[in-house]
Amino acid sequence: MLDYMLTHKIVVLLLLVSLGNLEKTSAQPGTKMIPATTKNQPQNEKPINGAPTAQSVEELPKFNGKISEIKTKGKVITLVVNVDGKPQEVTMTSKIKFSNETPGDLTALKEDVFVETKVNQPTQRSLIALEVKVYSGIKGKPPTGQITPAPAEFGESKNNLLISGKVSSFSEKSAFEGYRDLNIQAGPKTATIQIPQKGFNIQLVDIDYTKLKVGDNVELQGNMLKNGKLFVVAVKGMTKK
Repeated sequence: MLDYMLTHKIVVLLLLVSLGNLEKTSAQPGTKMIPATTKNQPQNEKPINGAPTAQSVEELPKFNGKISEIKTKGKVITLVVNVDGKPQEVTMTSKIKFSNETPGDLTALKEDVFVETKVNQPTQRSLIALEVKVYSGIKGKPPTGQITPAPAEFGESKNNLLISGKVSSFSEKSAFEGYRDLNIQAGPKTATIQIPQKGFNIQLVDIDYTKLKVGDNVELQGNMLKNGKLFVVAVKGMTKK
């Protein structure tokens, strides 16, 4: 009986030691436990067709090229762009962002044009314009204006805002000396923005890609696939008016 109890205690002790060693192994830094059910699953699977996921459009590579041909099939337009000596076809759909930006002046700020502005709000009573973009080529109903915080950028104030909408009026004067008041219908609210009377440049943004011609230079943004084709998400016109 004594031998049986002694043997039983030894077995229990050996079992406890084995469990202790297993726990230490599992807790070691860098140890990766992979369930058996995921053994055959692909790791770090790439996006389908090279489509960007969490990566923003601004971070995607840029490729400069020249339009060598424009194909049309019904209402569908396909650009053939020569990039580094190779033709890349880009079918223009609603999923592809297009813009052609050129410098402009304050005369473009007319009633009913759609604008997007970045402003700084130093006080509750003032909205000082930092950037102003005037859009043209909008098909159908313009987007609804809005007021949102500007994306955080290094070296810029946290008080910056993005304000977009239709221009309701652009006065010659302002309560702030040296400025003019630009009134924008930003959704249900009207925002009054102060624009410097002198030395302030704006950007004219045309989003109508049907104006592109053979020979125009463009900038493509997207991912280069393994087969050598570009998965394009944005096209930027380089035509200077």
